[in-house]
Amino acid sequence: MGALWALLPHIAIQSVPKDRELSWLDWLKLRLLRSGSSPLSFSLEIRRSVSEERSMFAASILSALTEHCQRWKEATILRIPPVLFPEFNSETYGKLLLLRKFELTFDHDRWVWDIPLDVTPEPIILDLSYAPLLTSVRIDTAKEMVCPFVPQLPLAQLEHFSASLYHPSTYHDLVEAPTPQLRSLRCYFRTPNPSLPTTTSTLPHLQVLHLTTYGADALSLPHILEHLVTPSLTEIAVACYDSLGDHTSDASAHMRLGEGVLSLIQRSNCRVRSLDLVSVRIPSSSALYRDFTSLLSQHLTYLTIYSDSLEELRRLIVYPPSTSSQNVFLPGLKVLAISTVEEQGNVNDDAAELLLDIIWSRTLRCQGQPTSFTSTVQTLKEVHFEHFPPSKMQLVLAQWESQNVAAAFANSPLRVPNLENAERLDGLATRATAGFFSCTVFDDPRKRCEEACAVLDEIEAVQLSTCSTLPLIRRNFPWVMKQWHTRLVNGRFAESFQSTVESIKQRMEGVLETWKPYFIEDVRTCPYRWELGYIPLAGGFGRLRCLCNTSLAEDGDTSWKYLMAHTWDHSYSLL
Repeated sequence: MGALWALLPHIAIQSVPKDRELSWLDWLKLRLLRSGSSPLSFSLEIRRSVSEERSMFAASILSALTEHCQRWKEATILRIPPVLFPEFNSETYGKLLLLRKFELTFDHDRWVWDIPLDVTPEPIILDLSYAPLLTSVRIDTAKEMVCPFVPQLPLAQLEHFSASLYHPSTYHDLVEAPTPQLRSLRCYFRTPNPSLPTTTSTLPHLQVLHLTTYGADALSLPHILEHLVTPSLTEIAVACYDSLGDHTSDASAHMRLGEGVLSLIQRSNCRVRSLDLVSVRIPSSSALYRDFTSLLSQHLTYLTIYSDSLEELRRLIVYPPSTSSQNVFLPGLKVLAISTVEEQGNVNDDAAELLLDIIWSRTLRCQGQPTSFTSTVQTLKEVHFEHFPPSKMQLVLAQWESQNVAAAFANSPLRVPNLENAERLDGLATRATAGFFSCTVFDDPRKRCEEACAVLDEIEAVQLSTCSTLPLIRRNFPWVMKQWHTRLVNGRFAESFQSTVESIKQRMEGVLETWKPYFIEDVRTCPYRWELGYIPLAGGFGRLRCLCNTSLAEDGDTSWKYLMAHTWDHSYSLL
């Protein structure tokens, strides 16, 4: 048995609901200690709703594993209370000679440090410099927890770095240090006055840049952007929030931020394909706006925009500037993600309806349908509707079912979802009928949960009726199917969860030779998702992936047992 544990490639440990015994944790700890080895990768998740005693017990498992971590290639530690962090001490770091990927997140609920912005707490030192093969580091904490990290990193080979509440001075150390392999950089600052760079840094291989400030000077980000050169940059997202978590209302800050982004693109001569406009709101009457649209028109393939930028969205998509003799704007746009959530967290019904009109008109126009709009797009394959109210989802479904809209996506090339540079696969002579359609159902607190569930049922019906017409896909490529990603946000449907699962299962059994991932997600208060397991459907040709938070598992005891009884797990995860 010890030899088997030595060969185990991955182990995932999660704290379990109250009705589950902890005896298997004792057994696991004993087995690991006796085997004298550890898996190649390891993840520990401490669920938010478990007691402090159980968290301490889970931390003891972590302590036991770190005794035998010499073989780790990946380590993921999710939602660990900071008080338990010393268990993963400096003595352990020296053993991580094979570690390539490290992720650490602190608890978002049970350990909130209420420290005023004008008080600088002592930073937490995270020394990872002992891992000579480490290429990916991700550190995440709650926004409310303002204690910064000062990680010591092996910069020579670092490729991916993401950190929230990152210490600004350390950010400059990272950027100004020789990091020749850095390909993605995501930093979220919370500090009143971050120190600003004084010299220009060149990151030759950087492809992804996400910078966000909370409660910081609105001019900090533009200053940082103006001191970077990123010739390989393809994705950029910038945002500036005040201390309350709202977008800064300073109009001049928006202009400066837009100028900073534009300056970075022009100075670096890079081809940005993905742009998040959450904090770049530029009046369409300005020269900067025209420069932006002209510069981004030829290369942009992914655009994210929010309802508070609706006027700009209307001008961009419905009435774009003339960029060629054919008046084509964003000719390479493949993915359009639009959200109707306002800064205060409310859903903008008018925005939802307007965005539907815009996207359907744009889609039909690209198929040669007569329309009064002047814009065209020939490559749009993915449409993401984020936080749509249930009432407007009825409109989405009605228009999606219409023949014209279905025809608009009929010629979309078959593609592998969620993979970069996805190309049409050889040997598959047919095309999918509808590309990728993603929507988020926003359960308004003023609405009843049953209404949101009814919308979910209607979405199922539309999806299944469409799925039955899809061409048959040979079993060697079961994942090459369009994916329907439906999320119920802020909803409470634990009581009806089992019946929903049964309903989907019964409907799916009638769809043969199709592999159709279906997602149900409840992310009421936490941005993370917990994968409870896979349920085989239609004789193994389909699967239902259930994602929910622990309150669903614990409040809906029957649902939890149902999922555990039908788990289909191909990893070596222990639930």
